[in-house]
Amino acid sequence: MSGKLHQRPPFRAEHLGSLLRPAELLDIRHKIDKLQGDHSSLDKELTAVEDTAVKDIVKTQIDLGFHGISDGEYRRHMFWYATPVDVQSFTGSMIHTERVN
Repeated sequence: MSGKLHQRPPFRAEHLGSLLRPAELLDIRHKIDKLQGDHSSLDKELTAVEDTAVKDIVKTQIDLGFHGISDGEYRRHMFWYATPVDVQSFTGSMIHTERVN
């Protein structure tokens, strides 16, 4: 078996969405969440950690031969964060369990 990954597999796949956050990024986000108020003292540290994490994940993808490079959405706090704010009348009771044909 070859030690080299397939450069042209028999399928096409692209990554879409967030990548797993590194521990350092999760740690600073948890610190900010615990403050529950003015976190301006951690803003510069967060930006520095995000910059490093994005640089590292971009390098990893390039090293792996990816053509479509993602920043991992590392600067985004949560993927759904803005949705409830943007959708009027959003409630937790809007879950539909009936089957749609």
